[in-house]
Amino acid sequence: LKTLRQLRQCGDTSLAKDFLAYTLARDEGVEFLTFEAASLALALLRTLVAKPHTEFQECGAQSYQHLFAHMKPLVSDLKLTEVSKMVDLAREERLEKCSKFCDDLREFHNSEDAN
Repeated sequence: LKTLRQLRQCGDTSLAKDFLAYTLARDEGVEFLTFEAASLALALLRTLVAKPHTEFQECGAQSYQHLFAHMKPLVSDLKLTEVSKMVDLAREERLEKCSKFCDDLREFHNSEDAN
């Protein structure tokens, strides 16, 4: 999460591509992503696929596929889990982050750069 934040702040697309090429694009470390980290990764992916260079776009596409494949069951499980009658603040926080990730995913998918 910290690395993704730093990459997002520095704005160096080449550095972001290199990081994603050795992690998400190779399906490495995806299992450690939280909803918050996945949203940050989507922001980096959006930057990559907007570049006119095929290498950047391919890295972005591979990273997106692995990110989506990993996060899809997590979203489904969280959304379909039965809610207890007691207030679960941790679950509410996860749901909020999950919803933000889903919104970011929808925005990424509908963007012109992703098409």
